[in-house]
Amino acid sequence: TWAARRALGSVPTDQSFRRGTLEQKVKSGLGALGTAPLVGDALFFRGVAAVDLAPDQAARDLRVLLARRTWIEREKRAGGERLLFVGDVLLCLGQIDGAVEAYRHVAEGGSGVAKERAATALVLSALQSGAERGSLDATYLQAEALAPSSPWPALAAAFAFVAAGDSDAALGCCR
Repeated sequence: TWAARRALGSVPTDQSFRRGTLEQKVKSGLGALGTAPLVGDALFFRGVAAVDLAPDQAARDLRVLLARRTWIEREKRAGGERLLFVGDVLLCLGQIDGAVEAYRHVAEGGSGVAKERAATALVLSALQSGAERGSLDATYLQAEALAPSSPWPALAAAFAFVAAGDSDAALGCCR
């Protein structure tokens, strides 16, 4: 499916037969992508492979993994890099709450990078939900406590305050 989609991008539009054949391969591959019940690493790899082709399927697969405690614990013992990756992918797919969850799992182990990402995603989650000033203040304080030495939560909070129409509060984040 991935190879057919990649090849489809290089076939000129005037080659309708070749394009049609590749489009059919992509469609049939996407249909088969979500049919097999998978667990653990297979679910992770299917989710990663589906990011470009079927983003909804990818988000579903990665969220299912975040609900599986044994997978999370195994990944934390291995250093948590795949959990960080899951958080990054979910963030890119607009699944900010899922990203916060993935980052928090790694941050429990003391990872500064994960704490920084979790704090920033926390503020972005409040921004996405259209939080009011009081809620943004509380979220910013929570994010600042999570990653006190990182500039990213403050910058994200400043952006959120500007989006909420409170430039004074935005300036307060950056001091």
